Amino acid sequence: KKMEEKRRIKVAEVTEKEVEEALAKDGFLLIKNYLGCSTEEELNVLCKEIMNETGELVGRCYNDKNLHDHSAYISDCNTGRKSWAFALPHPNNSSCNGLPSVSSDATTNLNNIQDITLNVLELLNLKQGRILFNIQKYWAQSKPVRRHRDGEVFSVEFQDSSQIDEVASQDETGADQKREDAQLQVIKAVHPYRVALLTLRNNAEGGGTRLHFNNKVSKVVVAQPGDLLIFDNVHSEHSVDILVPFEGVETSEGEPIRQIIGWRSLEENCIYLNLNSHDSMKP
Repeated sequence: KKMEEKRRIKVAEVTEKEVEEALAKDGFLLIKNYLGCSTEEELNVLCKEIMNETGELVGRCYNDKNLHDHSAYISDCNTGRKSWAFALPHPNNSSCNGLPSVSSDATTNLNNIQDITLNVLELLNLKQGRILFNIQKYWAQSKPVRRHRDGEVFSVEFQDSSQIDEVASQDETGADQKREDAQLQVIKAVHPYRVALLTLRNNAEGGGTRLHFNNKVSKVVVAQPGDLLIFDNVHSEHSVDILVPFEGVETSEGEPIRQIIGWRSLEENCIYLNLNSHDSMKP
């Protein structure tokens, strides 16, 4: 009831049960026109408003204090890609049980982000835990995002140095490339069961999220502006390919060709992975 009273925006009518069934069957659900816009002009205006709100959120919350207490995550500014992430309090639990989060008024007057978040939390079946909200921008020829699962990673292992050198020798970018291209194995982490991604801009040829399933089959799910993708983050991994802009599409100088925002849980409905334990995955 508390969440329902705050909602203003009208989004596509999809139930948490429908999400659960789709993830069990296909591993993901793509909700077309999730923002519920009736015209392309209306959609473009709304997506631009949301992008402006994300910029406002970064301005409010990306600071030394929040970085120090780990309620803001260090911005990932890679080749052709920028991202920001913040631990947001759940609307039903502003205290966050003492765990780090940005101020409960961080999204004040960011009405679209507030409204969409309320609905997405229901689809992710999250009732009280902290939420990780992230913003991703991609430019043309952006460096690929390696195959991974979203989550809080505590321990990893890389290939041995000879294998890393062999991989790195194929690239001229130097020592940093060794670690970037090395095979990474997560040893300890907390992974949420579900992740949601809302596309705000997509001027990339075949630009989308590549899902990797346990049967070794991968699929690029192409989402257009206004589409919401929800996927199983435990039984699949995901990555992003190099992005190439549509031929003939003009963008403003410095403007990304793809932009998304995402939500995932930090505690609730997560698994704890520990490959050093006999019981390697625990809810």
